[in-house]
Amino acid sequence: MGKAELTTGMIDVNKYLKEITVSSKNIGGIVCFIGIIRSVNENKRVVKLSYDYYPELADSQLKRLREEAIKNFGLVDAIILHRVGDVPIGEVSLLVITAGEHRDESFKAAKWLVDKIKNEVAIWKKEVYEDGSRWVYETITGDLHE
Repeated sequence: MGKAELTTGMIDVNKYLKEITVSSKNIGGIVCFIGIIRSVNENKRVVKLSYDYYPELADSQLKRLREEAIKNFGLVDAIILHRVGDVPIGEVSLLVITAGEHRDESFKAAKWLVDKIKNEVAIWKKEVYEDGSRWVYETITGDLHE
């Protein structure tokens, strides 16, 4: 069964892919988005990202978005995991897996979830560089209701 969680630990992508794959015989298509911390952004060397968050609110928002995606896109299941705290370069910070009877709803739901998470969930990202840090504010443009 799917889930929507915040975690301070490493995200085992293979574990969750296997979990969702065997969760239902009605699944015909799975889409997986894996957000990974990269070492350079805007020509600055990134040491790590640090995610601050409002625990109760962020947790309930992730769960609500998961349920909305399942309902609105007709998914069989979905898994969302978001790291909080310090995340080193090369590690997974966000995992979104959508599973549907067909690929189309899985692709649409995955994109919708990633955009909604980045725009609406009470999680804030700080890039830490070799020579300082800055808070990153992302705004996704376009129709988030597609």
